Amino acid sequence: MMITTCRKDGNHWVVNGKKCFITGAQGAKVGIVMAKSEDPDSHGGACMFLVDLPDPAIRITGVPNTIDTSMPGSHAEITIDNLRVPADQMLGDAGEGFKYAQIRLSPARLSHCMRWLGGCIRGAGR
Repeated sequence: MMITTCRKDGNHWVVNGKKCFITGAQGAKVGIVMAKSEDPDSHGGACMFLVDLPDPAIRITGVPNTIDTSMPGSHAEITIDNLRVPADQMLGDAGEGFKYAQIRLSPARLSHCMRWLGGCIRGAGR
């Protein structure tokens, strides 16, 4: 389901696609963009890039109404058109984006589970 793609172009990567529910997109100074590589050496794996914001190649194209208003910068939908990212701004190696995402997200997922479990226990009066 990853429709955002990246391809190597000299010493840069060119990124194109759309992303939905990008928490904190409005006003962010730095972003992490994940894209499916079209580079044969990465075997179609995902790549992650550290990107300086704002950038004219990244546009906020919508901000859906959500119940959650606690996050500054909303949960925007963005469009990325020919974003040029220097190769040294890739996080890790080409094709290993999912590996790095799991390393970063696993502790956060566990924290969410613990927070909701604690809320349920408190709500049940235990």
